[in-house]
Amino acid sequence: MPPLSAELYTKADILYPPVHLASEVRMSEAAERLRRANELARQERAAGEARAAGQRQAANRRADLLATAQPALETVLDALASQVIAVAPDANRGGGLLTLCLREATLRVGRVEMATMTAPFEVVGHTSIAIQIPRNQYGYEGRSHSLWYCDAEREGEFHWYEAAFMHSPFSRHATTVNPFALAPGEAAEAFRSGMTALQLAWPFVSLDQQMADFIDRWLGWFADAAGGTMQLPGRMPEQETGSWRGR
Repeated sequence: MPPLSAELYTKADILYPPVHLASEVRMSEAAERLRRANELARQERAAGEARAAGQRQAANRRADLLATAQPALETVLDALASQVIAVAPDANRGGGLLTLCLREATLRVGRVEMATMTAPFEVVGHTSIAIQIPRNQYGYEGRSHSLWYCDAEREGEFHWYEAAFMHSPFSRHATTVNPFALAPGEAAEAFRSGMTALQLAWPFVSLDQQMADFIDRWLGWFADAAGGTMQLPGRMPEQETGSWRGR
């Protein structure tokens, strides 16, 4: 049988491509899908790196703000402690940011912690100040206020602010400390519009602007606590509370 001509081979290849050529076509389609998947992975990695860089930058900014905030708060608390000791030298001063004890009353400020609240304003640090007394016949054990380092009034202008919270008279919640402090992450409900179960009991007041009033109030409450006359406030909220930007 005579051999097939080259021309016949060529025609056969056109009509019936060899298996390896069809495989190359299929691999090309698969390779394109894989290339697209790789591009998606690259984009996702770049986006993730950008987010991480942004988070690091934000964290560094908050840390820098908080480093400035701590000495400012210590200045106020040292002034408060000096006033207390000046008129009540038998008061015992403990450790931490501030701890003062006289008879059965304790005035205490907790350590400053970092915060990440961004709405309705930004909070970068927080602590609380409290007066503690033995539970009285009405189940009352004192009061505590939040101290937040935030830009409550003007965006980007950070100060220490004092505020306090309460449960709505229509809620079923009860507490032995009234009003009470909350961490920023616990207080979101108090900033919602309308009637909510959690509300502000004391407005946001800048310690920079009302340092003398802050010291005098807490000295007075500590005096009441040490004298055994501290009572639940007669009404709450005790002052107008629409005191932050956005209200």
